[in-house]
Amino acid sequence: MRALSAGSIVMGPSIEYLQYLYPEDNQFNDTDLTGLNLTSTTIFPHFKEMLTRDADIDKKLTSYENTTGVKIMRLNNDQALSCHCKDKVLID
Repeated sequence: MRALSAGSIVMGPSIEYLQYLYPEDNQFNDTDLTGLNLTSTTIFPHFKEMLTRDADIDKKLTSYENTTGVKIMRLNNDQALSCHCKDKVLID
């Protein structure tokens, strides 16, 4: 499967971490934040690029991880995660 940017987010089990990071973006007050669950991996794309906009983004993601127990894979624009069945390979 292939997905970029927001597509990589919705491929995972949940988009709940976005509600935690950016509640103001939930303009329709969605309560069902379930992802497509095509992979068990929760992905945060554009990580290095987001650091230039929000120097605390890693701390915020870590706080969410510590609160929920959900591990978030941070991917930069030059990285990808290849998923096939249960096999996952980070491509740098």
